[in-house]
Parts: sequence; structure tokens; C-alpha cells
Amino acid sequence: MSKKNPNRLQIEYRSPHELRPRADNAKVHSKQQINKIVKSIKRFGFVNPVLISDENEIIGGHGRVEAAKVADLPQIPTVRLSSLTPAERLAYNLADNRLAELAPYDRDLLAVQLEELTNLGFDEIEVTGFSLGDIDLRLEEAAEKKGASVGPEDELPAPRKNVVSRVGDLWILESHRLLCGDATVAADCQRLMDGQQADTSARQLVG
Repeated sequence: MSKKNPNRLQIEYRSPHELRPRADNAKVHSKQQINKIVKSIKRFGFVNPVLISDENEIIGGHGRVEAAKVADLPQIPTVRLSSLTPAERLAYNLADNRLAELAPYDRDLLAVQLEELTNLGFDEIEVTGFSLGDIDLRLEEAAEKKGASVGPEDELPAPRKNVVSRVGDLWILESHRLLCGDATVAADCQRLMDGQQADTSARQLVG
């Protein structure tokens, strides 16, 4: 940012190793997040300049700088905010990290956009920051909301007219007992167990 005109931004390319992170930066960047930023940089390029002070202290973009080091980039774009006071730099650092977190996603529109990327054959959908599992879950939620996922296998059969068992019926199946009752009712549990205790130590695999 020009000192003569603080509203005019000027991009300067610098080595990421020249830039100094804030010692008290409150935002923590995990290795997983840094790796996601690296993937984004490799796909789209380093298109979001890092904000720095006159002393090359990072004001906004700590994660991008660390990702640039991992990606071994010789230079990255920076914008110098010379007009900000130390208090303003700290305030902007907090705002830069916090304000984006306050905006929720429109879940329906997000699902539409993720599906559109899939239909367009975009081969690195994880560079959006969403994992494949998260994407699948959102697409399934959208499909269920539309009713598209309901098929014959999801339909419950109609109840039989001739009821075979009623509440209170106790079935003896060789060494097993099956009670038509309520597991939250003590009397039903006592009747089912018939004075015996459940054996949870034995396990049988059915294949």
C-alpha cells in the first residue's frame, strides 16, 4: 500500500522466508490445513497476496506463507499495509481470521455447486477444502431432501393383517428366549431372563 495513497494497493513479490509471522498469532494452522492450501496453490497458483507491515511482519496470510514454504515457492505476492498502526494491524489480523468464519453456507446451494463440479468432471474436488467424505454426505443429504434416493428397498412393507405375536408373548427358541415386550420395563426384563444373567463373554461369528 502506497504511503502517498493508502487506498492504492501495490503488489510486491518477495521470498516467503523474508516474511516474519506474528509471535502472538492466535490462529493455529494444522499440518493438514497447510497441505490443503498447498494443493490449492498448485492447482490455482498463489493468487491471494499476503498482507505485511513495513517490517515484513505478516498481518494476514500466515497459512499461505507456510504453504508457500512447503511448496518451495521462490517468491509470493505481498501487499504492504504501511498506513496501519500496530493496534490496527493486530485488529485486522483478528478480523481476517474471524469474519469469514461467521458466514454459514447455504447447504442446498453448496450441494448444487459440489454436484456441478462432479458433473463437470473436475478431477481435484478436494482443493475446495471439502473432503470426499464430507462431499458425499452433503450430496446424499441433498438427494434425500429431493426424495431422489427413495427406492423400493427403502419402502416399509405394509403390516400383516394376521398378527402372529402380541405384547407379552414369550418365545422359546431352543436355548434362546425371545419376549415381545419393552426393554425399559424391569418386569419384562426379569421375565425374559428367568432369573439368569446375560453371558456377554461368548461371541459367535455368523458368516
